[in-house]
Amino acid sequence: MSTTQTASAATDAQGVKVYVRVRPMSASEVEQGCDSAFAAEAASITLGPKTYAFDEVFNATESQDHVFTHSAAGLLDGFFEGYNTTVFAYGQTGSGKTYTMGVEHGGVIPHVVSDVFSRGKKLDTDKMTTVVLKMSYLEIFNEEVFDLLASTPTTSLAVRDDLKRGIIVAGLSEHVVRSTDEVNQLLLQGAGRRATASTGMNDTSSRSHAICTLSMHQQPAEGMAKFSKFHLVDLAGSERAKRTLATGDRFKEGVHINQALLTLGKVITALSDKKAFVPYRESKLTRLLQDSLGGNSKTIMIACVSPADSNYDETTSTLRYAERTRCIQNKAVINKDPGACEIKYLRQQVELLQLQLLQAKSGLPTMWQPPPPPAMTTTTTGSIISSLNTSVSCTSKADFTQDEGLLLLPQEAKDDQKKCMAQ
Repeated sequence: MSTTQTASAATDAQGVKVYVRVRPMSASEVEQGCDSAFAAEAASITLGPKTYAFDEVFNATESQDHVFTHSAAGLLDGFFEGYNTTVFAYGQTGSGKTYTMGVEHGGVIPHVVSDVFSRGKKLDTDKMTTVVLKMSYLEIFNEEVFDLLASTPTTSLAVRDDLKRGIIVAGLSEHVVRSTDEVNQLLLQGAGRRATASTGMNDTSSRSHAICTLSMHQQPAEGMAKFSKFHLVDLAGSERAKRTLATGDRFKEGVHINQALLTLGKVITALSDKKAFVPYRESKLTRLLQDSLGGNSKTIMIACVSPADSNYDETTSTLRYAERTRCIQNKAVINKDPGACEIKYLRQQVELLQLQLLQAKSGLPTMWQPPPPPAMTTTTTGSIISSLNTSVSCTSKADFTQDEGLLLLPQEAKDDQKKCMAQ
């Protein structure tokens, strides 16, 4: 989901970072006598005749702490600098995506939450910055969007384009959160409402895509406010009906899951090939991830795979799309609060009106046309007003957003203004 930001010189163009996590063999895979399908190195996997390159590969023995520290932790600096950030888990059903991301086993999401609150408290103490955090949590189930934190059961929510805020989910609730405990409580509440079911490949298969978003507003004691979002995405897994033994509702759910993931694959392909048209609008999932892939976000993907040779085709597909994702270039910008920018600009307009009034009282023509000082005005006053006019006329709107004071003229001009008032 996107947010509108004011123009900023701080633009960071970089590729999506991609990590691969290999889960251990499952009990059923061991019973079936499955062998490992690939050879994994520190930053590559060789499967069949092809070697796929990534930013890092986590083997089956790596801890949750290690996975977080070497992947999503790198996004936190950007989040506090005012950049939108996204981490999403991708892979077939039963490959360990929810384990990697979720609360129950201490995955990426609770690690991110803990670090965000720790840094937020330090900012508040050391730099006198007020930090407000809000949280939303939604799922996309059968191509419909539902609020996992709504106080009462809700109907499907609409995804809309908003001129000011970009792509939004109309009616999605946001909750102010003040501690990790509050966030974890909401996460558990949302996870309990999320659609899951038993299939032939996973006893607790997620039947929906879930997006948890932390929204942060930072207001320093002096200076420009910043606004950023951290999207934490747990995708439902791709699956084949023959292998999951899906029928009835499970089959229908699988069709919707696969269709959304197929569109995601098409988006990844179009972006990596630098195509002019990218089919974001073909699914709700890709519309909501539009900024995260090719837009205003610092993004990482964690591709989760099974080592078993019985999953050879699914693993090949996951690795192929994961490697393509590395080719996607995002252009993240620092989001400055448009409201704060506008307030500063309006304050500048007040200063201009005050200066015009001062000129009128001094008998000078209106500003922007500073003449030589007339006889009725002292040379000192006239030169000061002339200097003020020059300062104001040379100050652009872009400059206003950089000034941290209540009066937005350069310091020399402020001093001139005080001298003039004292005449």
